[in-house]
Amino acid sequence: MTTQISMVSQWVRLRQWVKQVQSCRNSPEGRMDVEIWCSQDNVTKVNGYYCLRRVRKARQSMLDAYPSLQKMYSADDGNTEVFYFKNATATFSSFTHDPEVVKF
Repeated sequence: MTTQISMVSQWVRLRQWVKQVQSCRNSPEGRMDVEIWCSQDNVTKVNGYYCLRRVRKARQSMLDAYPSLQKMYSADDGNTEVFYFKNATATFSSFTHDPEVVKF
């Protein structure tokens, strides 16, 4: 039970960090300086870099699991995101094929 709680808290924290990193990257000025970003979010610079490393590690882990994607994406390209779905249903539509439903 303790391990499950720990894993859930890690995922919640990672999701919060991803939101913070996205806000930094999507700022009107482009990619915001880490020091400015940390001061705006009341985060120490050490924790800011830790956050960035964890988010990058999650992206790289996903790319390592699917090597074919490495030709198109990298963990630092700003186009790669990692999502975790539980008890979800996705419908993939196409102009040339019938919709495909996938349950997670």
